[in-house]
Parts: sequence; C-alpha cells; structure tokens
Amino acid sequence: MHAKLGDVFPAGLREDFRKRNIVAGSVFKIFATNTDPPKYKIIVLVAVNEEVALVGYLFVNTDPSWHCIDTDELRNLQLFLTHDTRDYLEHDSYLDCSSLMSHSLSDLDNAFATDGSALLGNLSESDLEIVIEKVTGAKTISNKQKKLFGLI
Repeated sequence: MHAKLGDVFPAGLREDFRKRNIVAGSVFKIFATNTDPPKYKIIVLVAVNEEVALVGYLFVNTDPSWHCIDTDELRNLQLFLTHDTRDYLEHDSYLDCSSLMSHSLSDLDNAFATDGSALLGNLSESDLEIVIEKVTGAKTISNKQKKLFGLI
C-alpha cells in the first residue's frame, strides 16, 4: 500500500491546511447522501458557521434538470461556469444558487482529512462575490438559513 503525500506531513500541519481550506469559496468533491441517488458531487462552500459547526454549500451541476428550473427566477439563480478558466471543473457547469445546503463541519473535515484530493480548488473572488449576491437575494432560501450563515 502506498502512502499519500499528505501522510508524510505532521498532523498539526495537515490540520492547519484543512482549516485554511474549509472556507467560503472552496470547491470540494464529496459523496452527497442528499441526492437521489446518492453520488459524488462537486460542491462550493458559501459560508462556514464554526459556532454551530456547519458549512453552507451549493451544488455544481453539469447537466441541470431544466424542466424543474422552469421560472426566470430559478434560471437566474444558476451561475454558468466555464471549465476552461476553472481548474476544478472538467466540464462547463452551473452552480445552483437557489438552494443552500448545510453539512456538518466535522464530517467535511473528516472527509478532507481522509482524502486530501477532495479539495478541488477555489472560486475566484469575483465568482464568490456573484454567488454571495445571488444567494443573499434568493427568495428560495429562507432568511433564517441566510442568518445562520451570516449572509444577511
């Protein structure tokens, strides 16, 4: 069995690296159990609430279900991302800003600790600004959830 490169670094350095990368704008590939069927999905962290140990995230979809995205409001909450300028994508995709999901911070940290390749990259600052604007303005996301993540 081969050791992973990250395994040769001291635990403290690995933990610091994880903490520095579980932030708004980080892009991960995780196994999502809240999809039907459960599968690996690319997610973008929008916010981290360390007080309640949750991360707020959005799904990236290569081929959105356009028949379900049937209003201008929902279509405007799909952020088109080209893969040629974003190393973390293999295909042109859409970031669904209409539904803010939450996940346990410790579960994400453990998944990242187990597989450092789960971190795919980061949104650009300009992309993150657009995402935050779309999420804070989304009528499809409750104010309670936006407050939980410090978005309003």
